[in-house]
Amino acid sequence: MKSILRALLFLVISGLFSRGSFGETAFAVGPDESHKKGKEYLLFADLPVVSVSKYAESISKAPGIVTVITAKEIEDFGATDLFEVLERAPSFQMLSSNVWLKNLASVRGDLDTHLDTRVLLLVDGRPVRDGCMGGWNNVVYSSFPLDMIERIEIARGPGSVLYGSNAFLASVNIITKNPEKDSVKASVSFGYGSFKTNTDTLNLWFNKGGFDFSTGAQYVNSEGWKFKSYDRDHRYGEMNNGETNLGLTSKASYSPNNGLTEMTFSTYYADYNNDFFAISPIVWSQKGDQDGKRFFGDLGVSHKIGEDWLINLNATENYNNVWLNYPPTLARELNSDQTYELHVGGRLWDKLNLTVGGLREHRTKPKNTNSAIVTRYRQHYCTQYDQLAWDITTSLTLIGGVQFLDPNCGKKDTVSRLGMVYQFNDKIGTKLLYGQAYRSPFPAEQLSNVPGVLIGNPGLLPEKIDTYDWQVSYRTDKTNLALTLFRNGYNRLITRSGVTYVNSQTADNVNGAELEWKRSLIENLYLEGSAMAKSEKLTRMYSPDYMFKSGLSWGVSKDFTASLFYNLFGAPRSAVGPAYNPKAREVNLVDLNLIYKLPMNENIKLNLFVKNLLDQDYYFVEFNKLTQINTLLQQPGRGIYAKVALGF
Repeated sequence: MKSILRALLFLVISGLFSRGSFGETAFAVGPDESHKKGKEYLLFADLPVVSVSKYAESISKAPGIVTVITAKEIEDFGATDLFEVLERAPSFQMLSSNVWLKNLASVRGDLDTHLDTRVLLLVDGRPVRDGCMGGWNNVVYSSFPLDMIERIEIARGPGSVLYGSNAFLASVNIITKNPEKDSVKASVSFGYGSFKTNTDTLNLWFNKGGFDFSTGAQYVNSEGWKFKSYDRDHRYGEMNNGETNLGLTSKASYSPNNGLTEMTFSTYYADYNNDFFAISPIVWSQKGDQDGKRFFGDLGVSHKIGEDWLINLNATENYNNVWLNYPPTLARELNSDQTYELHVGGRLWDKLNLTVGGLREHRTKPKNTNSAIVTRYRQHYCTQYDQLAWDITTSLTLIGGVQFLDPNCGKKDTVSRLGMVYQFNDKIGTKLLYGQAYRSPFPAEQLSNVPGVLIGNPGLLPEKIDTYDWQVSYRTDKTNLALTLFRNGYNRLITRSGVTYVNSQTADNVNGAELEWKRSLIENLYLEGSAMAKSEKLTRMYSPDYMFKSGLSWGVSKDFTASLFYNLFGAPRSAVGPAYNPKAREVNLVDLNLIYKLPMNENIKLNLFVKNLLDQDYYFVEFNKLTQINTLLQQPGRGIYAKVALGF
């Protein structure tokens, strides 16, 4: 397989430098910003991003390793949920465990826990957190309305200097669509597919007189695909991985004084239920389901001072109410997380960009909940951050930043970043970056008291990482190419000794390389993809050492678009559990997406999405309990999903 991988890489790189031009392809139901410059511009342009420095800057100038997934790419290549969209992102592998279906983003080969604690999710720049366990993100991955996404900004590498805990390996910022000026538009879709899956959406965009409002809902009800496995006691069983999810996101903004002040209110709500295999031990008698509600809300006020300065004030609420139903237990995990943040940014003396801010976070859990993990708690975190970007010349920028961390407003710690961004000319640039990040321990790790299963440790210290990135990029209006070398140095990782949480006393290093490409081949035909390879010192991680991804989208006509996307994931490190289930091997996943716009009415489109076209079995090592079973089935076989969408 390695020879095939090398051949594929050679063919892709060769294709990047072939001659060709690009033209308009598929369409989008619902408004977005692409109408201003055309969707082909968004695919290849040096787009402004806001996720690295908390202000708009081009991808080439941002002091981070940035990938943007546009609404056009989401539509062209198809997906049933956000989990599948992120599976196509460079250096991402999306995984499930024995408890959490669609819960984990493994980034740059990081994988030693089944909680999604080392990737920070953001909606329009505001953190979406689980304040108790720190990594229940399956709700967002399963139910966030895809039609409402304008783009996804993915910054790989440490982001804690400006974003704090969990921005450890990457941050994923979901930027939602804004309505067009003086317009009212809506869309609705109805879908049905394999495993008796119904998917319906309803979206609205409104703008009048300085007031913006947008809202979107996505409802999924699925009997679920057949999950098959032997358990710890070598008993065979089957179950349907069913799910019922409702996701609703809304955003309202109002500017009362010609844009000097803007007030925004953003929300995301999910009501969800999904089945799981077992908690502990991994036996079929522990089969259960997760049922709950999740709410995110952010109230923000921004005010311009002169031409160069902006003040932002945000109050953010994250609320989780989760029920875990497994015999003989009915457990409830109820928690609330409030964050208050003040952020000031602006330009000094024409060459210096300054970002200064601070926040206070409150994590709370009421006393009277039937908790299987931890009872009442109240915690406080305070941080203050500063970043300075100095444009020494029009080609060279130096960056420095620091965050002062004050967990529980007591012990202090710091993380920092340094960087150099240099543009040789309008096509070729390089970045040399160093950054630190941390991941604070969560209440479940500090305060758990489940004898024989989980014991907390109040003395846990934050996990830390030191990351070095060097990137060389080439960018034109028809070609994007970037090569990145990275080194992650882990310290104080939170792990378990038996059932007790502890900080690891050994450091670990992961070294790797990433290649990304996007190329217009001929008119209406473009290719994109990525490859990643890594090695590590202590083989602590269970992730594969390589992955390869490539997609091809062809606008056959103005009414019809056909796209293929290929994911190759290498075999993970072997498990230590008994080999009852099939071995985890290299897997090849191919998705097909077809879009047809009715000629008589351009607001009606038909969509056929085929997931796992080759009907591959996808087993992955059981990386949570480790010694109980060897592998778990990650995804179903081939799935076919049809949808009709109407725009108004």
